[in-house]
Amino acid sequence: MNKNFLVIGDLFLDIYSVHESRRNSPEANAPVLINKRIKYFLGGAGNVAANLRSLKEKVILLSFFQNDVTGKKIKKIISQKKIVFKSIQKKNFKNITKERILSNSTQIARIDSEKKNLANNFINSKISHFIKKNINLIKCVIISDYGKGFINKKNIKIITDLCKKKNILVFADPKSENPSIYKNVNFLCPNYKEFLNFYPKLIFKKKIKKIFKQAKINYLLITKGKKGCSIVNKRFSSKNFIAKRVKEFDVSGAGDTFIASFASAFYKSRDVDKSADFANRMSENSVSKKFIATPEEKLFKKHMKTVKKKINFLKKIAIWKQQGYKIGLTNGCFDLFHRGHMHLLDECKKYCDKLIVLLNSDHSVKTIKGNNRPIENLQKRLFNISSNINVDQYIIFNSRTPLSLIKKIKPNIIFKGSDYTKNNVVGFDLMKRIKGSVKIIKRYKNFSTTNLIIKGSSVLK
Repeated sequence: MNKNFLVIGDLFLDIYSVHESRRNSPEANAPVLINKRIKYFLGGAGNVAANLRSLKEKVILLSFFQNDVTGKKIKKIISQKKIVFKSIQKKNFKNITKERILSNSTQIARIDSEKKNLANNFINSKISHFIKKNINLIKCVIISDYGKGFINKKNIKIITDLCKKKNILVFADPKSENPSIYKNVNFLCPNYKEFLNFYPKLIFKKKIKKIFKQAKINYLLITKGKKGCSIVNKRFSSKNFIAKRVKEFDVSGAGDTFIASFASAFYKSRDVDKSADFANRMSENSVSKKFIATPEEKLFKKHMKTVKKKINFLKKIAIWKQQGYKIGLTNGCFDLFHRGHMHLLDECKKYCDKLIVLLNSDHSVKTIKGNNRPIENLQKRLFNISSNINVDQYIIFNSRTPLSLIKKIKPNIIFKGSDYTKNNVVGFDLMKRIKGSVKIIKRYKNFSTTNLIIKGSSVLK
């Protein structure tokens, strides 16, 4: 089944009013504008959707809409780009426009036509209904908040609660100065100015910690224009990704290009570093063009090859070590994937930069637990692990224990649940020799696969 990106947020029409100017007005210090040409582009959430389409993604766009003269222009562009549009009507809503006035390629003014229109409980219920009905058609969600009223704390909670149940990633481009309203999104992607506006009285490290504490995110991704971007993880360690120097013609919509490109690349690769580099390249390309632009197909295909390229897991781990990442490792059957498993992986990622999961094959599970296990086959268990946001690498092993793999990997830290003690964790002696560590993660409530089997499948709901 071909799944879609779902883009939810404020939609508007970007208008470029392009003029020639050969002289200044004798009446005022202002250019005389002649030979007007008008160009129309999707703005806000529409531009995110347009960028995803340029990256060959299937897209559903959900937003407020009014079928007036401006709306007809919006619908025409949406149709041309083959975006599936699910509009929500609201009384007194008027489509938003941003008109840029250009004189000889120089922007001299911008005229905005907008009226803030807040999503209410009825609108939020429509959003909830749409996601529930189409959840199996969605592979990722991007929340594009431009502060015009469509996005609020309640519908963000609706989105994240529904997506978490299906392991669907949620990316958010914020406008609010309160990051806690974006609670439980996986990636929060402010630009540098927006980041500074979060808890402005706090210094950098305290600001970062409070953002993670209040918003419960997995990654903070800060875009910095010409300086590229920085990614901060749950361990509060950050890495900078440098942008190449290009001549900028129009930076409008650069953040839309970035989040669309990053989300597309991360869905395909599950590699934060590759995705950040790819998003930088696509954003550089878009700002080097006149008007709002999306990535060129030739360039996107070239860089996407790098994103998709697979390398041997030991080579990948060696690169991580060279880059100074702290490597964590856990292992298990992960049968009947439940909240206890989610809790374990969430907690592990707080103590390492890269998390590796060693997953028992079906044969390995039977050897340990008997012929009635696993309940779910390897394909299902592998899907649950590979789609979890905290997992950077998974490796299947066929033996009774993964000790031989652990010796090859030599992680910095091994994690196990609290049904183990440190000295009976496989790899404990190795960790002592290489000055690594073993950390026991406290079990989430009383969740375990064995208990779920005993109590019955109703516990899983």
